[in-house]
Amino acid sequence: MVSSIEEYNLLIQPDLNQTLGGIHLIIVGICGASGSGKSTLAKRIADSLACTCTIIGQDCYYRNFPDLPFEKRIKLNYDEPEIFDFEEMFRDVEKLLHGEPITTKGYDYTNYLRADSPDVLIQPPEVLILEGIHMFYDKRICDLMSLKVYLHVDVDVCLLRRIKRDIKVRGRNIDNIAEQYMETVKPVYEKYIEGYINDADFAVMRGGKNKMAIDAISAYLTTKVLAERFGTEAPAIAIKDKPASGEPDDLPDAPVEPKANEKKPDSADAEIEGDDPFDFLVTGKRDSSAGDGEGDNSSECEEYENEDDVDYVPSRYFRHRRRVARKTLRFIFFSTFLNFGLAIFALFMLGQVYNHDWAMTQSGGMNAIIDALVQVFFLVLPILLMALFNRLLYKMFDLDYSPGWLIFLLVLWILIVLGGTFYLVYAYNLLDGMAGFGLGGLFGA
Repeated sequence: MVSSIEEYNLLIQPDLNQTLGGIHLIIVGICGASGSGKSTLAKRIADSLACTCTIIGQDCYYRNFPDLPFEKRIKLNYDEPEIFDFEEMFRDVEKLLHGEPITTKGYDYTNYLRADSPDVLIQPPEVLILEGIHMFYDKRICDLMSLKVYLHVDVDVCLLRRIKRDIKVRGRNIDNIAEQYMETVKPVYEKYIEGYINDADFAVMRGGKNKMAIDAISAYLTTKVLAERFGTEAPAIAIKDKPASGEPDDLPDAPVEPKANEKKPDSADAEIEGDDPFDFLVTGKRDSSAGDGEGDNSSECEEYENEDDVDYVPSRYFRHRRRVARKTLRFIFFSTFLNFGLAIFALFMLGQVYNHDWAMTQSGGMNAIIDALVQVFFLVLPILLMALFNRLLYKMFDLDYSPGWLIFLLVLWILIVLGGTFYLVYAYNLLDGMAGFGLGGLFGA
């Protein structure tokens, strides 16, 4: 058992045993995959504490490349840990530890530069929450943390949250989301972020919606703050240490994720009320107080839950929209000519059916049956070709996940092309009757 607050602090971190004008700075690190709910958890922990608390997002420390042309800046990989200035972050944390205020800047996602907005002055708080996808990457910063929390959320849920945000908030096309996820987000997760769980004191499941974890962390931090503020008895054991048999854990209600090679509990990804990632697909509603934590960051660095998602910015958003629009226009162009030709072909076949020009046409017997089948074939063939070729174009131009209204307009346009072609040919051959529906009649032969 730990008999004094000094021994307890030594168990947690000797370097943190510093008095900052009567305030002991407690640093909490929150790490996890993109879309796991880091900013939501940080904000809710901060709101539940009865002490001064500041949240600093890792996106405040993106490296600045003002001399690099914009065309090259947008091609940088903003998911790799090297894109963050850990030296600057470490200096700022050390200043806060020594009671010195710091200034931070936001990040201009449009131009991929540090924001031109005025610096934000941050005074040393009692609790400092650092959150980001690579929050456990730098060992120096990691060693300064009193508590390290890893958000363990199923990667499929994280992806669904990205899709929800990008489609509903930013109007993204599913292809753009998939491309970004496969090229940068998923490889970085597998290379770095997945392994950060081994550096954490414990892991929280269901992200920022896990009320038990929020209450447990808040209770632990409140107890620690009170202990350091008034010199009262601290919890009996540090979070890093495994409680002895029969001794209570500091966080009894927090769902703990097993670390190395332990079997996960079956309820790891059990749903809680309001935590259905498909909810937006059914109801179309948005809950600004839960879920992805979009815009839910008490630091002056805006973060839309996916801190690594810096190349999903307004400039690229508009570029993506133009790219999708060009695909749609190409589809309309090709489908117009294709359906115009298919309509002529259908009319030609229909004219041949009514003219009975086939050499095999005879009356009675098996030949009559064959003749009927051939006529049906030539009538159905154009319809099958229309469906086949339009579906092929539909797949070629990646329209599977386009909005329903766009698909409706495209189908309506195809029907207009087909109907218009039928009408033009019919009007041109009206005096010749149904027999003039062939290609010869169309070209005046």
